[in-house]
Amino acid sequence: MKKIKIVFLSADIVEKNIERAEAFVGDERRERANKLVVQNDRLLSLGAGYLIKRFVGDYYIDENGKPRSDKTFFNVSHSGRLVGIALSIEAEVGLDLELSAEKNEKTAKYVLSESEFEAFKLGTPFSTLFVAKESLAKAQGEGVRRDIKTIPALPLSGCVVYGGESYFRRGFERGDYCVSVTAKGEDFLVEIEQLFALPL
Repeated sequence: MKKIKIVFLSADIVEKNIERAEAFVGDERRERANKLVVQNDRLLSLGAGYLIKRFVGDYYIDENGKPRSDKTFFNVSHSGRLVGIALSIEAEVGLDLELSAEKNEKTAKYVLSESEFEAFKLGTPFSTLFVAKESLAKAQGEGVRRDIKTIPALPLSGCVVYGGESYFRRGFERGDYCVSVTAKGEDFLVEIEQLFALPL
Protein backbone atom coordinates (compact mmCIF):
# COMPACT_ATOMS: atom_id res chain seq x y z
CA MET A 1 0.00 0.00 0.00
CA LYS A 2 1.33 3.43 -0.90
CA LYS A 3 2.17 6.04 1.72
CA ILE A 4 1.50 9.75 1.96
CA LYS A 5 3.51 11.84 4.38
CA ILE A 6 1.96 14.98 5.83
CA VAL A 7 4.17 17.48 7.62
CA PHE A 8 2.59 20.21 9.74
CA LEU A 9 4.21 23.47 10.84
CA SER A 10 2.61 26.12 13.04
CA ALA A 11 2.91 29.85 12.43
CA ASP A 12 4.16 30.09 16.04
CA ILE A 13 7.30 28.11 15.16
CA VAL A 14 7.87 30.24 12.05
CA GLU A 15 7.46 33.41 14.12
CA LYS A 16 9.97 32.25 16.75
CA ASN A 17 12.46 31.43 13.98
CA ILE A 18 11.56 34.10 11.45
CA GLU A 19 15.12 35.11 10.52
CA ARG A 20 16.06 31.50 9.89
CA ALA A 21 12.89 30.95 7.85
CA GLU A 22 13.47 34.06 5.74
CA ALA A 23 17.09 33.11 5.05
CA PHE A 24 16.16 29.52 4.16
CA VAL A 25 13.29 30.23 1.74
CA GLY A 26 15.30 32.67 -0.38
CA ASP A 27 14.64 36.10 -1.84
CA GLU A 28 11.63 35.35 -4.04
CA ARG A 29 9.50 33.70 -1.33
CA ARG A 30 10.61 36.22 1.30
CA GLU A 31 9.61 39.13 -0.96
CA ARG A 32 6.28 37.48 -1.77
CA ALA A 33 5.57 36.96 1.94
CA ASN A 34 6.55 40.52 2.82
CA LYS A 35 3.99 41.90 0.36
CA LEU A 36 1.20 40.40 2.46
CA VAL A 37 -0.42 42.93 4.79
CA VAL A 38 -1.45 40.63 7.64
CA GLN A 39 1.42 39.26 9.74
CA ASN A 40 -0.22 35.83 10.10
CA ASP A 41 -0.48 35.54 6.30
CA ARG A 42 3.24 36.39 6.01
CA LEU A 43 4.10 33.68 8.53
CA LEU A 44 1.97 31.07 6.71
CA SER A 45 3.56 32.01 3.39
CA LEU A 46 7.05 31.66 4.88
CA GLY A 47 6.01 28.35 6.46
CA ALA A 48 4.73 27.03 3.13
CA GLY A 49 7.94 28.14 1.43
CA TYR A 50 10.01 26.45 4.12
CA LEU A 51 8.13 23.14 3.79
CA ILE A 52 8.37 23.15 -0.01
CA LYS A 53 12.08 23.96 -0.09
CA ARG A 54 12.94 21.47 2.68
CA PHE A 55 10.89 18.51 1.46
CA VAL A 56 10.56 19.11 -2.30
CA GLY A 57 13.33 21.43 -3.48
CA ASP A 58 12.92 22.86 -6.96
CA TYR A 59 9.43 23.04 -8.43
CA TYR A 60 7.50 24.67 -11.25
CA ILE A 61 3.92 25.83 -11.84
CA ASP A 62 1.90 23.88 -14.42
CA GLU A 63 -0.72 25.23 -16.85
CA ASN A 64 -3.45 24.88 -14.20
CA GLY A 65 -1.45 26.88 -11.66
CA LYS A 66 -0.55 23.81 -9.59
CA PRO A 67 2.99 23.62 -8.15
CA ARG A 68 4.78 20.47 -9.37
CA SER A 69 8.12 18.72 -8.98
CA ASP A 70 9.92 16.17 -11.12
CA LYS A 71 10.91 14.28 -7.93
CA THR A 72 7.72 13.96 -5.92
CA PHE A 73 4.02 14.78 -5.90
CA PHE A 74 3.11 17.40 -3.30
CA ASN A 75 0.44 19.82 -2.21
CA VAL A 76 0.34 22.58 0.41
CA SER A 77 -2.51 24.05 2.46
CA HIS A 78 -2.81 26.51 5.33
CA SER A 79 -5.46 27.99 7.58
CA GLY A 80 -5.56 29.74 10.92
CA ARG A 81 -2.10 29.25 12.39
CA LEU A 82 -1.21 25.96 10.64
CA VAL A 83 0.42 25.05 7.34
CA GLY A 84 0.86 21.53 5.99
CA ILE A 85 2.43 19.74 3.05
CA ALA A 86 1.42 16.33 1.68
CA LEU A 87 4.11 14.30 -0.11
CA SER A 88 3.86 11.18 -2.25
CA ILE A 89 6.33 9.55 -4.61
CA GLU A 90 3.58 7.38 -6.11
CA ALA A 91 0.51 9.44 -6.98
CA GLU A 92 -1.05 12.86 -7.40
CA VAL A 93 -2.01 14.21 -4.00
CA GLY A 94 -4.27 16.97 -2.70
CA LEU A 95 -4.30 18.38 0.83
CA ASP A 96 -6.70 20.80 2.44
CA LEU A 97 -6.97 21.95 6.02
CA GLU A 98 -9.32 24.46 7.59
CA LEU A 99 -9.73 25.82 11.07
CA SER A 100 -13.03 24.38 12.24
CA ALA A 101 -15.76 26.98 11.90
CA GLU A 102 -19.51 26.91 11.76
CA LYS A 103 -21.14 28.06 8.52
CA ASN A 104 -24.73 29.10 8.10
CA GLU A 105 -27.25 27.20 6.02
CA LYS A 106 -27.09 29.76 3.19
CA THR A 107 -23.36 29.10 2.67
CA ALA A 108 -23.87 25.35 3.03
CA LYS A 109 -26.64 25.33 0.40
CA TYR A 110 -24.41 27.20 -2.03
CA VAL A 111 -21.44 24.84 -1.60
CA LEU A 112 -22.93 21.42 -0.82
CA SER A 113 -24.88 18.94 -2.94
CA GLU A 114 -28.26 17.74 -1.67
CA SER A 115 -26.84 14.63 0.03
CA GLU A 116 -23.96 16.64 1.53
CA PHE A 117 -26.40 19.26 2.80
CA GLU A 118 -28.41 16.48 4.48
CA ALA A 119 -25.19 15.24 6.15
CA PHE A 120 -24.52 18.84 7.28
CA LYS A 121 -28.03 19.13 8.75
CA LEU A 122 -27.47 15.82 10.57
CA GLY A 123 -24.31 17.16 12.24
CA THR A 124 -21.35 16.71 9.89
CA PRO A 125 -19.32 19.92 10.29
CA PHE A 126 -19.24 22.18 7.23
CA SER A 127 -15.42 22.42 7.42
CA THR A 128 -15.15 18.62 7.22
CA LEU A 129 -17.20 18.53 4.03
CA PHE A 130 -15.45 21.54 2.53
CA VAL A 131 -11.90 20.20 2.98
CA ALA A 132 -12.97 16.90 1.40
CA LYS A 133 -14.07 18.77 -1.73
CA GLU A 134 -10.91 20.89 -1.81
CA SER A 135 -8.47 17.99 -1.36
CA LEU A 136 -10.15 16.04 -4.18
CA ALA A 137 -10.11 19.03 -6.54
CA LYS A 138 -6.44 19.64 -5.74
CA ALA A 139 -5.51 15.97 -6.30
CA GLN A 140 -7.34 16.09 -9.62
CA GLY A 141 -5.09 18.98 -10.58
CA GLU A 142 -7.49 21.74 -11.50
CA GLY A 143 -8.56 23.03 -8.10
CA VAL A 144 -12.05 24.44 -7.72
CA ARG A 145 -12.65 25.69 -11.27
CA ARG A 146 -16.14 24.31 -11.72
CA ASP A 147 -19.34 24.37 -9.68
CA ILE A 148 -18.13 23.34 -6.24
CA LYS A 149 -21.37 21.39 -5.68
CA THR A 150 -20.27 18.91 -8.36
CA ILE A 151 -17.08 17.97 -6.46
CA PRO A 152 -18.09 15.09 -4.15
CA ALA A 153 -17.37 15.41 -0.43
CA LEU A 154 -18.82 12.02 0.45
CA PRO A 155 -17.51 9.62 1.47
CA LEU A 156 -15.18 11.62 3.71
CA SER A 157 -12.78 8.64 3.76
CA GLY A 158 -12.56 5.88 1.17
CA CYS A 159 -12.91 5.55 -2.59
CA VAL A 160 -14.51 8.31 -4.64
CA VAL A 161 -14.87 8.61 -8.41
CA TYR A 162 -14.40 12.07 -9.89
CA GLY A 163 -13.90 13.06 -13.53
CA GLY A 164 -13.92 9.38 -14.50
CA GLU A 165 -10.94 8.60 -12.24
CA SER A 166 -10.73 6.76 -8.91
CA TYR A 167 -9.33 8.55 -5.87
CA PHE A 168 -8.92 7.62 -2.22
CA ARG A 169 -9.45 10.13 0.52
CA ARG A 170 -8.73 10.29 4.25
CA GLY A 171 -10.40 12.86 6.47
CA PHE A 172 -9.38 13.51 10.05
CA GLU A 173 -9.17 16.16 12.76
CA ARG A 174 -5.96 17.63 14.08
CA GLY A 175 -6.64 19.79 17.10
CA ASP A 176 -9.01 22.54 15.96
CA TYR A 177 -8.46 21.77 12.27
CA CYS A 178 -10.32 19.60 9.79
CA VAL A 179 -7.91 17.90 7.37
CA SER A 180 -8.47 15.93 4.18
CA VAL A 181 -5.88 14.27 1.96
CA THR A 182 -6.72 12.67 -1.38
CA ALA A 183 -4.59 10.63 -3.77
CA LYS A 184 -5.27 9.32 -7.24
CA GLY A 185 -5.56 5.56 -7.66
CA GLU A 186 -5.39 3.13 -4.80
CA ASP A 187 -5.71 3.33 -1.03
CA PHE A 188 -2.85 4.66 1.08
CA LEU A 189 -1.44 4.99 4.57
CA VAL A 190 -0.88 8.41 6.15
CA GLU A 191 2.30 9.23 8.06
CA ILE A 192 2.15 12.48 10.06
CA GLU A 193 5.03 14.62 11.26
CA GLN A 194 4.83 17.87 13.25
CA LEU A 195 7.79 20.22 13.14
CA PHE A 196 8.72 21.92 16.39
CA ALA A 197 11.83 23.63 15.00
CA LEU A 198 13.16 24.74 11.63
CA PRO A 199 16.17 22.54 10.88
CA LEU A 200 18.06 23.57 7.76
